[in-house]
Amino acid sequence: MGVYKWLVRSVRFRVGYGMPSIPDIRSTDAKARLSLPKSFANSTVLVEIVSETEIIIRKAKVVPISASDELPPLPHPSPLSDADRDLFLSILDNTPEPNAALLRLMMSRERSAQ
Repeated sequence: MGVYKWLVRSVRFRVGYGMPSIPDIRSTDAKARLSLPKSFANSTVLVEIVSETEIIIRKAKVVPISASDELPPLPHPSPLSDADRDLFLSILDNTPEPNAALLRLMMSRERSAQ
């Protein structure tokens, strides 16, 4: 795929700006190092490996805590009401037939997996 086609297919909308963002094309060296924009200087980053060909790099917000401080509790989902639980369990027991759109999606996934 040519670079132009890659750029056209890779245009993403910036969150909150509503305008397309054209990605910079950068190369890695022999040790897979990448030079990031100056706004990342002296920052802690999170690197998320999405696939063999895609990674996401985000700035991380580091909140220092002392040894006496406790970590904030993890958010826990609230339990379902009795009515919601009963509805969920009834759907599991009586699974509806897949609609046409879901069947097409499953067929396209099967074809791409082969």
